[in-house]
Amino acid sequence: MSETAKPRYETYDQPAGGWGAAKATAKALLEQSVIGKGSRALLSMNKPGGFKCPSYTFPDPGSEKTLEFCENGAKALAVEATKKRVTRAFFEQHTVTKL
Repeated sequence: MSETAKPRYETYDQPAGGWGAAKATAKALLEQSVIGKGSRALLSMNKPGGFKCPSYTFPDPGSEKTLEFCENGAKALAVEATKKRVTRAFFEQHTVTKL
């Protein structure tokens, strides 16, 4: 979308979460090459002894749900867990000012 284009709002009648969110989560983990590591980490997200969601999800206190995170939290975790790194060559081509 260009910066001058108006945003489009469309009715969405599918469930929040569900298979679409599961597919998006799997895609994010796959794109960052963290399927195993990311899947294990998602099981600890927002759990006692685990860690809080990096996208600021509020789990229910004392929740016993196995999967207690949102799609955006899963995507944020995938990006944080990736081994992909920006190299010196990237910054030689793209200055911080231009970025």
